[in-house]
Amino acid sequence: MEESGKPNISDFFPILRLLDPQRVQARLASHMKKVHKIFDGIIEDRICSRNSKADYEVCNDVLDSLLNSNNLGETTSELSRNEMLHLFQDLFVAGTDTTSSTIEWIMVELLRNPEKLTKARKELCEVIGKDETIEESHISKLPFLQAVVKETLRLHPAAPLLLPRKCDENANILGFNVPKNVQVFVNVWAMGRDPTIWENPTMFMPERFLECDINYKGSNFELIPFGAGKRICPGLPLAHRTMHLIVASLLRNFEWTLADGLKPEDMNMDEKFGLTLRRVESLRVQATSSPANSFLTNAASIKALSSNKYHKVGGQDDLKPTNFNKPETSESRSNQVTELTGKELRKPKPPKPTGKPVIRHRQEMVVTRRQSLDRTTRQCV
Repeated sequence: MEESGKPNISDFFPILRLLDPQRVQARLASHMKKVHKIFDGIIEDRICSRNSKADYEVCNDVLDSLLNSNNLGETTSELSRNEMLHLFQDLFVAGTDTTSSTIEWIMVELLRNPEKLTKARKELCEVIGKDETIEESHISKLPFLQAVVKETLRLHPAAPLLLPRKCDENANILGFNVPKNVQVFVNVWAMGRDPTIWENPTMFMPERFLECDINYKGSNFELIPFGAGKRICPGLPLAHRTMHLIVASLLRNFEWTLADGLKPEDMNMDEKFGLTLRRVESLRVQATSSPANSFLTNAASIKALSSNKYHKVGGQDDLKPTNFNKPETSESRSNQVTELTGKELRKPKPPKPTGKPVIRHRQEMVVTRRQSLDRTTRQCV
């Protein structure tokens, strides 16, 4: 995505495209070849699994659906291997970086405006029960959360210039002549900050959307982060669901504070130029489980997350594993430890939040949670 958004002199002087003076085309071709190789390996592995196992269980994902259509011989929906690769490329490139960057901007704006964050969490607690799972049906019942997403897309559209368009015929727009076949960019970033359209355009005010019926589905041209008309983004329905569900889950299940003692008013809000709108500095926060929704509130829940449970014996560092699947009572467990150590089992204490800074990269979050879980398990008894 970064390579695609870099300025290329060949776009301004088409005669230079064959020469590729900045080697942009060559680098893009190399990146796409690597992506195709990964997808081709996934497809090949799935085909081998389906052919080698008579009782293969269908995963009901996009790849299985495409392979099933091909096996049924439906010529209308059958796709070649090469077409599958390009389809997955479009889904991967267009549907990952844009969504993740938008969710990051939503969290940035909420952390920069603590009162908005508190209001959004309060709405979630009122609409969704303590033991309920956030579902798609809840989105329509969360008007303030919808307003937060709209306001973020107004200030920080995922694709600030959308995708390039080409004029089919000569046109005159507000006195400007647009020749046929000229490439056209729509600056939705500037439209979202136009003072003639929006009151206090640079301020984060989700409440403005509670007082009007403006949406980003292409019918209101003052807010078109996904485009409009026949060329509107085909991933809009998926992005709409994904953004609301992920943000609602993050706000409901965790309490968020800025890492490194950073104050909200000191946050760097600079944007990085490219095909997608990203932050110059990645967001660094501390996430702690909410007391009302924490799944690590007692020793029993930790045991349910572990394949084995351990008891600390006599204050020593060695840990004795116990069969997790074997049912035991508190009396038998106490007798077992007393027999080994001569000491009574201490009552487990609830684990404390680790306060580990969470980086936006998923892999680092998973490693951090696994290490935190191991430490908490050892300290639980």
